[in-house]
Amino acid sequence: GMRDVLELSNDLAVNDADEDSILNGLTEMVVRLGGYMDNGQSRWSYCDILLPNYPATILSLQQRSLVVRAQSAASPYKVGVTTFPSQGYAIDRCVAAYQSGHIIYQPVIPLDEDGKSSRRIEEPQIRSAIAVPVPGPAETIMAVLYVASSRERAFTEDDQRVLRMIGCMVEELLETYAV
Repeated sequence: GMRDVLELSNDLAVNDADEDSILNGLTEMVVRLGGYMDNGQSRWSYCDILLPNYPATILSLQQRSLVVRAQSAASPYKVGVTTFPSQGYAIDRCVAAYQSGHIIYQPVIPLDEDGKSSRRIEEPQIRSAIAVPVPGPAETIMAVLYVASSRERAFTEDDQRVLRMIGCMVEELLETYAV
């Protein structure tokens, strides 16, 4: 039935190792682009590339979740496992970028009483984050580039322009793989 088709439509396990190493390498490059702080730490903590779990032909934008497809070494997520659902009490930055087609930038992520980031359990040290939509064919969004930092206001307007350019590189790569 229809359910079988859904489960087969985007098997993250069939991706080839070369694709993965290129996309993961791109996320590492993004972290390096952020530069370093005085203490020698990277200004940007990690980077993820997220893809919708099902192709556009099957589910509407509002029904699709995003799945981590590639990530830099320090990312707390799991490739092919961590999913950001499209519904929920707090629509995620990544999902909001995916659905709106706009960059979603949170310059200051507040801390809770324990001094941990109130945003996500997996991101206790994250103080600012940005989600950049990756354009696809015919006004669609094909992926999201997500970058997080342990510093507040870690993404300048220039950074946002650079990340948009990286998004275009991600688009080219993904289109090449899809062929």
